[in-house]
Amino acid sequence: MVNGFIWLQAIAIGGGMEYAYWVTIPWAIGPAIHALAYISNRGKEERLPEDIPVDEATKELQHH
Repeated sequence: MVNGFIWLQAIAIGGGMEYAYWVTIPWAIGPAIHALAYISNRGKEERLPEDIPVDEATKELQHH
């Protein structure tokens, strides 16, 4: 939405397309990095707290 507004503003004002390019590039890199991180973590299972090994002292405290 932000990039769309900036592009509309650049078109309406005219002659300022370089500004729109330089603002769009960093804004596009951020979501691309987030998308890659999401895709790379999709196959990995998250460990739930009950799956994490607990030492004996902690087990005793949990029972009381």
